Amino acid sequence: LEQWFRGIVDLIYIDPPFASNKDYVRKVHLRGLKDLGRIEEDSESIIQQTMYEDIWKRDEYFQFMYERLILLKELLSETGSIYVHLDYRMVHYIKILMDEIFGLDNFRNEIIWCYTGPSGATNDFPKKHDTILRYSKSGNYTFNEINIPYKSGVHDTKGTALGYSGKDVKVEEMANKGKTIEDWWIDIYSADRYRDTYTGFGTQKPIPLLERIIKASSKPNDLILDCFIGSGTTAIAAQKLNRHWIGVDINKGAVQMTAKG
Repeated sequence: LEQWFRGIVDLIYIDPPFASNKDYVRKVHLRGLKDLGRIEEDSESIIQQTMYEDIWKRDEYFQFMYERLILLKELLSETGSIYVHLDYRMVHYIKILMDEIFGLDNFRNEIIWCYTGPSGATNDFPKKHDTILRYSKSGNYTFNEINIPYKSGVHDTKGTALGYSGKDVKVEEMANKGKTIEDWWIDIYSADRYRDTYTGFGTQKPIPLLERIIKASSKPNDLILDCFIGSGTTAIAAQKLNRHWIGVDINKGAVQMTAKG
C-alpha cells in the first residue's frame, strides 16, 4: 500500500494456513541454508527445515486472516477478484469474514476441488477435497469462461447433443467449444501426481489449478498477487500465462524455493 499498489492488483490467490495442527518441513542439503528458519540436524549433509508452523488458537487464526483480508481488499482493483484456498477446518468461518469484508453481494463461487489418493481412513469418508472461495471487489469484474473437452460418448450418432432439451446442436460446434467448467473440479490432480513439477513442498498446489484460476479471472499483462507464495506455483503459472506477478512469504525457504523455480 505504501508503494502505490493500492487498487491495482487484478487477481489475488492465497493458500493460507489451514490450521491443520502440524508443522510442515522439508529436507535440504547443507549449503548455506542454516539461517532460513528453525532447523534440526538430520545427518551430516542433510537438515530438516521447518517451512511453517500451522498450529493456531481459533481466535488468533481469525484475527490473522481478518487483518490480511482487509489489506488485500485495498490492494485489489475495482474489477479484480480474490480466491482463498482452504479446507474443511476453517473455510466456513472465513466465509463469514469475507462476507463482511467484501460484501455478500460480491460472493461469486464456492469452488470444490476434488482429488484422490491414499487416506488411511477406515471409520469415516476420506477427506479428499478443498474449498476455494471466490469474491470480486465489485459487481464489475473480470471473468473468462473456461471450457474443457467433452468426454467421449457425450453425443449420439445423429449429431445431436444429449441432454439439451431436445435441441439439435451440431457435434462439431460443441466439440470446438467444449464443456463449460462448473464450480466442482475433478479433472485436476494433487501436486504430487505431476512429477515433473513436484517439489516436495508439503502444501504445494498443482500448476494446472492455478492456470485455471488465472485464465478465468485475469487478462494478459494483468497483475497477480499471492502473499502465501509457498513453493511458487502461482508465480510459475502467472509467468507461463504472460501475467505480471508479486509473490510474498514470511518464510525465507519459501522465497528461495520460488526464486529457484
